[in-house]
Amino acid sequence: MLGRSESGKEQHLSRFIDYFSAENDSGEKSKTAVREGKFVQIRNGNNQIVIFAPTTPYKYHSHIVAKFAEDMGLNTFEGNNGITFSDPGWKIVDGGKMRLNADTREVEIWGASQAYGQFDRTIEEELGNSNELNGYEISINL
Repeated sequence: MLGRSESGKEQHLSRFIDYFSAENDSGEKSKTAVREGKFVQIRNGNNQIVIFAPTTPYKYHSHIVAKFAEDMGLNTFEGNNGITFSDPGWKIVDGGKMRLNADTREVEIWGASQAYGQFDRTIEEELGNSNELNGYEISINL
């Protein structure tokens, strides 16, 4: 699902998933204004997916990948660098740490995933292209 912007550049479909919004034990969804945790960036063809998750219960980046795979019905296996997808069309691009402040509409990205590596600046565009974070100020600290 590629399109062209007015400038003629290819546009990638970006999707943002927020595991901070998961239901709690009482079945209610909770969202706090300031969320800090980890993220992974996943690619399937031209589709970019960025997932934000709290460090509890997602202590490792591979826990986020496992949850995503389960939600999507994708098979995984344990590789040298953690969990990876059985389907070669799905790729875990990278990961790091994140802080999102919904009140000030800011997102900060830094760090790296020991399993999946250091993210690059393309994540800034991917987050900005997502409907959920459009209009947020995104700061990258490599």
